[in-house]
Amino acid sequence: MSHSFKKPSYVFFDWYGTLVNYSRNIHGHYDDVSFIKGALEVLYLLKNCKIPVVICSNQDQHILIHQVDSLKALFLFDGIFGVMEGVRPKPTLDLLQKAMHDMNIQTPCQDILFVGDSYEYDYKAAHAMGFGFAGVGKGFEKVHKEALVFESLHDFSIFLQNNLNN
Repeated sequence: MSHSFKKPSYVFFDWYGTLVNYSRNIHGHYDDVSFIKGALEVLYLLKNCKIPVVICSNQDQHILIHQVDSLKALFLFDGIFGVMEGVRPKPTLDLLQKAMHDMNIQTPCQDILFVGDSYEYDYKAAHAMGFGFAGVGKGFEKVHKEALVFESLHDFSIFLQNNLNN
């Protein structure tokens, strides 16, 4: 990223592939959801820094809340937003706009950081909203000048530890 990092007012996360791994059962449903290495580290760090954390996932809203609850992690999130009637998945802006509206977020979009693992869905939606973006994983080569890019959540956590106290 060419400019200096500024502490975000909010951090929005994608769910699958960003914060959790999953497997699908024979019916195509997601089972055995577990946090990716480094996810809890990042979430606790943000909570300790009093930065609100929001999930914006293309998963169905009810399933998403059930999964977060099954991980006993509801307390780590200030908002949980998934796809529902009238709210289309990313890369449309519906999820991000609904989160901002329902949470009454008045913060300028450039002060919000979106963390995701997909260029096609996460980056495109965040960029269209004017959010900052942190890509975790591969596939972000073409946006490395406009976004933070990390190989893992652990690397992102180290970056946050070194930059949130500025």
